[in-house]
Amino acid sequence: MSCEAGEQIPALRRIALCIRNGGTLSLEERTIVAKCMDGREPVLLSAAAWIVGEYKEKDNSLLEKLKALRQGKLDKMPEAFVRIALEKCEARKMERQWKPRPDMLKDANPYLRLEVMRELLLVNQDDGVAAAGKLSEDEDPLVEFAARGICLKAALGSPDMHGLLLDERHELLLTIISGNR
Repeated sequence: MSCEAGEQIPALRRIALCIRNGGTLSLEERTIVAKCMDGREPVLLSAAAWIVGEYKEKDNSLLEKLKALRQGKLDKMPEAFVRIALEKCEARKMERQWKPRPDMLKDANPYLRLEVMRELLLVNQDDGVAAAGKLSEDEDPLVEFAARGICLKAALGSPDMHGLLLDERHELLLTIISGNR
């Protein structure tokens, strides 16, 4: 990550906190999110996608950017977050709560599998633990390790996921969207 890209992290953290607390985005914050999508740096793009997916207000310009990104070639981490964000936006449009589909736990994208499990743990502990059980036997040893660690941390009630994820980029991303350091 470049220094310039890294300078966006504090702003994205503030925006993510605002979104987690049900807030709305100012024009300046929307511009920051759009810039992070345009820059295509994997961590910033993934965080921007998460923000759009969690944002309760309708914002067609950000949604259209996400749709356009989905058409292009993305790294696996941003691809996972863009896919989930688009599904969340579609569910909101249909006035229903988004819930990951079971087939997503079998997807070839390891970030998608882990994020689906993490989302399930946040929404429904039992479903999340069941998903973690499946992923703790994953063929990918990194996914297996991360799933076991996340499940253990969740069972202990700890929001700290450091050292349990696929790589440092994934860890940095979760510090942005979860507010944990």
